[in-house]
Amino acid sequence: MPLSWNEIRSRALTFSKEWAEETSEDAEAKSFRDGFFNIFGITRRRVASSLAPFPYVNGQLFLETLPIPAFDRAMREALLDCCALDWSRLQEELTR
Repeated sequence: MPLSWNEIRSRALTFSKEWAEETSEDAEAKSFRDGFFNIFGITRRRVASSLAPFPYVNGQLFLETLPIPAFDRAMREALLDCCALDWSRLQEELTR
């Protein structure tokens, strides 16, 4: 069952509060990514499998398993800032 916008917003705020003071990006990168996708009710496995059908310029992007890039401090802070935003106006645009 899809999550409601209120549930996503609630999860995003909780996520941003939980990670706001974290300083060890390398040690917690996997937990951070997993928590981020959990905001939307998406497992890490589902993310990987849902990207597989998209073609790349040479059609072989998903031929091999590649590591997920590490989140650095700036990327983590930008993502947390986005989680704290009021996304309700976007919801209005998407449901028109």
